[in-house]
Amino acid sequence: MKNRYLVEFNSEYGLQPWIVDTISKPKLNVTPNIAYENRIGDCPNKFVWNDIELTFIACALGDTTRENLIEFFKTYNHSLGHTFSFKLITIDPAGIEISKWIIEVQYTEIISLNDNGEGFVARFQPFRCICIF
Repeated sequence: MKNRYLVEFNSEYGLQPWIVDTISKPKLNVTPNIAYENRIGDCPNKFVWNDIELTFIACALGDTTRENLIEFFKTYNHSLGHTFSFKLITIDPAGIEISKWIIEVQYTEIISLNDNGEGFVARFQPFRCICIF
């Protein structure tokens, strides 16, 4: 998603919504029906949410925000099993909310860190995405 969105983290993370440059929308991946007791279609499909990539604005990251991000990724990395959630709000050009998602995440991973250490690209693996409206 480019522009016209907000990403709201819980206040305990110390991350502001305006530090996010881009984010990919939640997408549901559905596997086809599988055979169950020699019948096709009797077993429910398997649903998996695709990874969400999020890019933080490099020039907006001051020392405190950078430290908060590093602490955030240390706390919520994939090896510790911690979960967290954030809100993804899409808005129209007038600033009116179009949709709001609550995204619950199982793990995070830093994909890249700029040479100067200021910018981050992160990947989140959601286990639940709820569209409120």
